[in-house]
Amino acid sequence: MVVGINNKVRAGYNFGSRGFTLIEVMIVVVIIAILAAIALPSYQDYIERSRRVDARETLTRIATLQERHFFQDSTYSATLDGMGGAASPEGWYNITLEDCDAEPCSTFTITATAVGAQLRDEDCRTFSIDQTLRQTAESEGGADTTDICW
Repeated sequence: MVVGINNKVRAGYNFGSRGFTLIEVMIVVVIIAILAAIALPSYQDYIERSRRVDARETLTRIATLQERHFFQDSTYSATLDGMGGAASPEGWYNITLEDCDAEPCSTFTITATAVGAQLRDEDCRTFSIDQTLRQTAESEGGADTTDICW
């Protein structure tokens, strides 16, 4: 079947249903790449900030258990035994107990240090809380970042 060029049909080929051109597909790919380049870092920052809750919750819980121990025994515990261990529940932070040099322990400092994927969080690398419930945080370089981390 041969029809005139004005009707856009020649030898069974319909010119009206060509599909997408390579340029159109490439434009869509570029748009998706730009959106991904913007969204991915924002998402990673959000994930890092949400994992900080793991450290804050763990430190607050252990400080509460230390106060309970002090109330019962008139001394703080020198170890993390019975307080949840040396890692946060989600595993994003290692927990250490410091400042108990002699028995009876009258002071303590509990520190949560980022591990694994949470090491990408350069702003809040370590969190600490002491017996006065003073909360501190430090960046990767050691700068005080308490205001943004707690």
